[in-house]
Amino acid sequence: MIFNGLGVNLEILFPLMQSLGAVDCVTFDIPGVGGSEEPVFPVQVFGLTGLARDIADYYRLQTLAVMGISWGCCLATEFAWRYPGRCTQLILASGSAGVFAIPRSLGSLLELANPRRYMDKDYLRRRAPALYGGRFLTDPALIEEYLALLSEHRSPMTYYRQLCSIGGWTSVPWLSRISQPTLILAGRDDRMLSPLNARLLHEWITHSQVELLDDGHLFFFSSPAETAALITEFLCRDNISLPG
Repeated sequence: MIFNGLGVNLEILFPLMQSLGAVDCVTFDIPGVGGSEEPVFPVQVFGLTGLARDIADYYRLQTLAVMGISWGCCLATEFAWRYPGRCTQLILASGSAGVFAIPRSLGSLLELANPRRYMDKDYLRRRAPALYGGRFLTDPALIEEYLALLSEHRSPMTYYRQLCSIGGWTSVPWLSRISQPTLILAGRDDRMLSPLNARLLHEWITHSQVELLDDGHLFFFSSPAETAALITEFLCRDNISLPG
């Protein structure tokens, strides 16, 4: 199961899912994003992980590997913690420990609070290279591919509700007790979050490994084949098993 990033619809995951080939993937739009219904109030982390559990139940998935991307890493980590018997492996991409996230710069922190990139595609077209870094800096066609798959938000409140849903959330108090084997992925040229977040997650999560890609914050989209290769190797490793 894949938990997507802040404000983005599930179609953004298609290049990665296609590159994963035989690996079955389940994902969903967070309430208010993409084709989902707009919630009246922000759905908090425990509610979103409960929704993910219900989706897993619907597809009769008793156990599954869980992946989080950026904002979605908070949900994936919470799912692994809340439902340890259901989550066999954890993958955290471009993520952090929540409220203690280390931004790449003050500018990136301010941009995180700005929903305009989901309301104005011309704005995002101009800002994407500086926002996301990596291959977005050198490949205009990649930006157009991303924009073609991105759904525009119906209102700024869509974005703010999702942002507020993890307000004050952090995994720091219990990260060291995550028992699942964990793969931590980050882009060396991430312009939103410092790659130091990946190092910290590795220090806190006992059974973890870190892989850095020569790309930016959206490496899962701009380097789907390389990302899928790392994920597949991790998932298929013969000696992967739950500790204890």
